[in-house]
Amino acid sequence: MSLPTLPEPPHIAVATLGGQPQIITLTLDFLLARGVPLDTLVVVHLELDNPRYQAAHRCLEQELATPRYANVRYRPVIVRQWSRPVADLDTPEMLDAARDTFDTLFRDLKLHGYCIHLCLSGGRRLLGYLGMLVAQQHFSCADRVWHLYSSDAVRSHTRDGMVMHIAEGAEARLLPVPFQPLGWLASRNGEPSHDPENLRCQQVCALLSKREHEVLHAFASGLDLETVAQRLCITIKTVDTHKSKIYQHCRMAWELPDTEPRHYSWLREKFAQFLKV
Repeated sequence: MSLPTLPEPPHIAVATLGGQPQIITLTLDFLLARGVPLDTLVVVHLELDNPRYQAAHRCLEQELATPRYANVRYRPVIVRQWSRPVADLDTPEMLDAARDTFDTLFRDLKLHGYCIHLCLSGGRRLLGYLGMLVAQQHFSCADRVWHLYSSDAVRSHTRDGMVMHIAEGAEARLLPVPFQPLGWLASRNGEPSHDPENLRCQQVCALLSKREHEVLHAFASGLDLETVAQRLCITIKTVDTHKSKIYQHCRMAWELPDTEPRHYSWLREKFAQFLKV
């Protein structure tokens, strides 16, 4: 019996908010420009009793209500200890509360099948650190952690939300943070897996040419179509041809109907752990 075609999982961005709301919108703009099909933005923040945080939150809310983000739902999440909002990360108890907030959030998102993009975007540095710490426990190889790099000139131009978007070509870019889930590390340090998924990956890789294997490795590393073409010095059309051949072998291995999975992130989900990228 043939298995149904696996749909593209829903994608969600999780960001932390401090006094610099433009970091979130710039990160969001870069993700959308990459073609990441985001449907929700979750913003984690402390209690808004700080006037600077209040102003940043208002600025972000106003921007997310514009047509630019019409297809992205906004979901604020405040760090709480039980039912009480946390104002600062100044005691071990408050640190535990922040960790528990991320734990509950990530657990819920993974139960609902989300591919998570964690954006280290502002607020207390400890908040972002705790987010990464908890992400190691819940993320799969398909999830990503991002850092927004911007030059001194861009930071000065956009500071405190004065400018929420930048022109194409400005000295800023979104960088993937080197990050490996604990489950991936455990599998890498242990014996090779002999589960059915591992055997399917072996079957596909045994049928690939050298160039097709390079394309698969690039997609499994999380690169998009254009970046794969640039990395391998070939055209996007050639990458797409190799991708189609890879999917043909995948359809045989996974007994899928005669249609391609809808997005190359499926290759990352299936092969990242097997190829140890």
